[in-house]
Amino acid sequence: MKVLFPWLCLVLLLSCTPVRQQPAPVSEDPSEAPASEDPVSRDPQPAVLPEILTFSVKEYPQAKVTFSEDYTLTVEVPRGSFRTALTALFTVPEGVTASPASGTVLDFTNPQKIFLSAPDGTARKYVVTVAEAPYTGTTLYQLRCDDTFSRVYVRGSEVSLSVPFGTDLSALHFSAVMSEGATGSPAVADARQPFVYTVTAEDGVSRAEYTVTVTQLPRDKAVRGVYLPDPSHTRSFMSPEGVRTSIALLKELKFNCLYVCAWARSRVAWPSQVLLDNSTYSALSETNLYRSYAGEDALADIIAEAHKAGIRVILWFEYGFMHKAGSVDWNDPVLASHPGWMGLGQDGKPAAYNGNDFYYNAYDPEVRQFLLALMREALDRYPDVDGIQGDDRLPAMPRESGYNPATVASYCEQTGNPVPTDDRDPAWSQWRLDILNGFAGEMAALARSHGKLICFAPNKYPWCESVLMQQWPVWVQSGHADLLNVQLYITDRYDNDLADTVPYAGDVPLSPSMILKNGSALLDRQLIADEFYANRKAGTAGESQFWFDGLLDASVQDTFRRLYPVEAEWPLK
Repeated sequence: MKVLFPWLCLVLLLSCTPVRQQPAPVSEDPSEAPASEDPVSRDPQPAVLPEILTFSVKEYPQAKVTFSEDYTLTVEVPRGSFRTALTALFTVPEGVTASPASGTVLDFTNPQKIFLSAPDGTARKYVVTVAEAPYTGTTLYQLRCDDTFSRVYVRGSEVSLSVPFGTDLSALHFSAVMSEGATGSPAVADARQPFVYTVTAEDGVSRAEYTVTVTQLPRDKAVRGVYLPDPSHTRSFMSPEGVRTSIALLKELKFNCLYVCAWARSRVAWPSQVLLDNSTYSALSETNLYRSYAGEDALADIIAEAHKAGIRVILWFEYGFMHKAGSVDWNDPVLASHPGWMGLGQDGKPAAYNGNDFYYNAYDPEVRQFLLALMREALDRYPDVDGIQGDDRLPAMPRESGYNPATVASYCEQTGNPVPTDDRDPAWSQWRLDILNGFAGEMAALARSHGKLICFAPNKYPWCESVLMQQWPVWVQSGHADLLNVQLYITDRYDNDLADTVPYAGDVPLSPSMILKNGSALLDRQLIADEFYANRKAGTAGESQFWFDGLLDASVQDTFRRLYPVEAEWPLK
């Protein structure tokens, strides 16, 4: 018979065989009884766990290491540490293997994984992150009042900010430049009393406190001017409604002075008989910059609306002695009528500032009398206008010019010397400067004979004398200026140029011209504010913006609402 389950037979056989028991040793002392051999009561052999016991990086042995319950490690190395090649040093229980092994150089710019395996096959993954330790810096470098764009660089724990007169101090918004990673508070504060601004470091523990005092500047006694260029640059004033809307905007933004371009591109801002008589124009209307104005008299409307709004109007003779930029146009109505008026250089060709701006010969008495006649005509026609202004072209001439035959002859006759070939010769330079300085005096006499202000907007001195023969400190010393609007258009040098300009202005109110709009580019609103505060610190009589269309931008409007919260007092008598 075939046995199908031999193993079953073996089990049955064993179960039927008696097991021989070994007698237990006899002892009279119960304490010597053998210990129980119950396997449940034995201590189990401990398992080997796959774990990292210690961890460090060779390059930064003092780095802080944090173990987390989810088998992640964070290593804090100093700020700026080089993390692309760090040596990982760690220990594990005996018998545990690691991949990568301790001593391996790893790129810790991203977290690295370490895999452990125990002898019994148990495995575990650790994720190691190397991070830069949080900053503990609590330095406040700069505090800014966002409502008024006022800012101050901080030295020490006492901070003082100035804001425009009339600013509501009850809930000002603040932001700051601080140590890297730090945060500051409060973001909003009642600044009617000094308050504490707290800087908390990136580590969340370190803190520093700064006492902030906000004061209002004195009420402005200032010119708040804006330039209105000729209609080729802006159409805002080309109808009575446009004039009313534009003037209303100036009033709402609390500007108090408008410089209206009165002479540019061989035209003036009114129908001029003087210009008609000295040009090839065939009709009075052709002489007018506002010939397409949808009304009767643009300049009359501008003056009337401005005065109703408490805004003064000054006629700005922008082109001055300049003929044209870019090239000479011999068909120009004025030059075609007076070709001998073009200013010449030593080579007998038209002279130009910077090779671009061509001028009439201001050393010719006829040219000077022509400009004075235009000004006189304007003052007679518009008796309510508040003043006239020359600028970087009036009076001015390119230094290279002055070599017209009649001018050379006049110099030789008056001095008994030939004209030097060096256009920077001191005697030759001063002779020409005296003519231009004298013309500034004639402008002043004309304005004052009509009871009007005389203003000038030259370039920064002494640069303007070096290149354009403008010796305007002499005009100041001679009493020829009631107001100065020196053009300080280089924004990254504004503070330095302002500091250089103030001493030359003497007692004449200085309202620096700021470059609000340059082509299509607008001055950043923080820069507008920075220049505003620089002017207040320097004690200027306000500022004047070039030019009007910059005020059509909503963010610029908002900026001036914050800088000019209340109206200013007019600084001139």
